[in-house]
Amino acid sequence: MGTTTTIVLILIIIGLLALAVWLAQAVAAYPRVPAAHGPGAAVERDLGGRATPPKLGWNWGAFFLGPVWYLLQGLWTYTIIFTFMLMLSGGILLPFVMVYAGLKANETLEDARLARHSVY
Repeated sequence: MGTTTTIVLILIIIGLLALAVWLAQAVAAYPRVPAAHGPGAAVERDLGGRATPPKLGWNWGAFFLGPVWYLLQGLWTYTIIFTFMLMLSGGILLPFVMVYAGLKANETLEDARLARHSVY
């Protein structure tokens, strides 16, 4: 190895060590609060005293029935929107509607129940 190659390798090693030290200090400076829970995890109860509903749960009935499930639950707005989406796309959007309905059904139903009993 030539002198230039040795100097370049030494500089690269020093740079990697400096990066490792900086990264360790940067990670240590962050608070230890788990970020995976999100800001909603700190709220245990809503104004009515009930536990807050989980976000993005899975609902098999809504996944398989889609707009029909929303109609049976009394959420006719979602039924109309999903039905028109499926009709206008010729069924191409069916997998997306199924996954969306399966993921968001519990949250949407809980929001609708809260809206029915709210003062607003």
